[in-house]
Amino acid sequence: MMEQELFHIHKVTNKNDHWSNNKIININDNYNSIMNQRHQNFSQLVNVFEGGSQEYINFSFILADYMRRINNLSVIKNDDIIELKRLLEIGYQMTYNADLFRREEALENYRKDNLSHLPSRLHAMYLCDNDGIEYWQDVISQNDKIETEIYRVLASGDIFKTNEQLLPSEISTYQETYQQAFKYWNPKFKNLPNYTNEYLIRGKIKVLEKI
Repeated sequence: MMEQELFHIHKVTNKNDHWSNNKIININDNYNSIMNQRHQNFSQLVNVFEGGSQEYINFSFILADYMRRINNLSVIKNDDIIELKRLLEIGYQMTYNADLFRREEALENYRKDNLSHLPSRLHAMYLCDNDGIEYWQDVISQNDKIETEIYRVLASGDIFKTNEQLLPSEISTYQETYQQAFKYWNPKFKNLPNYTNEYLIRGKIKVLEKI
């Protein structure tokens, strides 16, 4: 069993009660990481409000309805342009989420098929070392537009070190991503910056302090 002091970039709205000094957090194969939540919740359903009530509708249906309504219009009204902008924003986010889903599915399947003893990206806690604190805090804060806190922790159990730059491209096909997953799960760190290293933990962490 390995043991190492590392750092966790914590989103302040997510399970804040876990993050107090000397708190022990267990991370096993059922641990529901943020990555797993994104993976499990991926869908083409869009939350819409109609007549004061909320419902979920497949995005392709919404887009088809919009195209039907404007197809024969000789003049596009400002409201139609605003709606198009909203649909494009939703579509962009959905295609981005689909690319992430495909990447994580291929990475997880490669791990299961070839290196099942390593921690899963879907059920591990993500940590960084001292070199990566500033970088990872910036990435998480900007991507999720959320406030973060930094905790120094003592990790024990299975600790897998790799590097973000070894991740397959999100735009690759599933087959290409599966093949490229070898590099991520068998990392070679030569010519890679230390600040993009990431650690996947399966075991437990002890919260040492907020910094």
